[in-house]
Amino acid sequence: MPLYPFYCKKCDKTFEVFLRPSEANQEMTCPYCQGDDVERLSDKEQDDLTPGVCGVKEDT
Repeated sequence: MPLYPFYCKKCDKTFEVFLRPSEANQEMTCPYCQGDDVERLSDKEQDDLTPGVCGVKEDT
């Protein structure tokens, strides 16, 4: 399954989700704030992200 990057406009965080290609356009909920104002990032936007920024896991 591919890993798709998403961006939450409510909390300004990015996260990645493993999805089947047929599920890639489904509505997402942010794992950080449970907001629903989430958009899938394009391949170009994904390439522009700093490595380690995306992901549900955060170093604390």
